[in-house]
Amino acid sequence: MPNRAIEFHDSTLDSVQEDGTNVILRFSAAYIHMSDRKPGSDLDSGWNQEAVLRIEGASVSGEIHELPCTLLDGSLRLGGELFEMIPIPLDYEGHIEITLEQDG
Repeated sequence: MPNRAIEFHDSTLDSVQEDGTNVILRFSAAYIHMSDRKPGSDLDSGWNQEAVLRIEGASVSGEIHELPCTLLDGSLRLGGELFEMIPIPLDYEGHIEITLEQDG
């Protein structure tokens, strides 16, 4: 089965919702990479699609100036491991930190 991941760069973040202790990130155009190797390699394919990332027991810090926004970059930390893309599917329990860099 091919490996897939969401690239932060050029993805469009539509909303960040806090629902109690949960945070929901909605992307109207998440850029998906698919590859038999590592997503983002030269031999992969890509497309945009809607995506939702739900994080339980989360909080938001910092500012998002305007939504929707195009992302310039970002990273995902799962425990001690740093990712430049969000692996799909993602089912992880533990410390999660997402950093987003907004265009403009």
